[in-house]
Amino acid sequence: MSASDAIIYSSVQRNRQAQIQSNQQRKITKWWLVIDVPSEIGRYYRELYRMAHYGVHTIQRPTWDAHISIIADERPPDETHWRKYEGKVIEYEYLHRADSNDLYVWLPAFCEEALDIREELGLKRHPYHSLHLTVGNRK
Repeated sequence: MSASDAIIYSSVQRNRQAQIQSNQQRKITKWWLVIDVPSEIGRYYRELYRMAHYGVHTIQRPTWDAHISIIADERPPDETHWRKYEGKVIEYEYLHRADSNDLYVWLPAFCEEALDIREELGLKRHPYHSLHLTVGNRK
């Protein structure tokens, strides 16, 4: 599936609840850069997850709601261009195949421009966890 959505940085989280979290929690999300995926996509996949588990297991909306993490808690070596792409609409692709671990549920995602941004900020092109669209968690 192909789509395009805006890039947002950690201080502009769509989730207003995050704005009232403790200072400690805000420090945890200081160096984040994500593609702001529409909430409906997250809701859709969380509902599919619930249905696939016969309504017994559910997952909740993540702090950033549905998103693709470009930078996840990594301070860039070159901060010169931090916030350069605020609000820029970026194209990406994702698969309709959910992956999970004990805590998160996500869809594999692909976006060359996001990887270019990582490099521009002095980070490794490919993050430790490959690009993915986070749809929920079991917290």
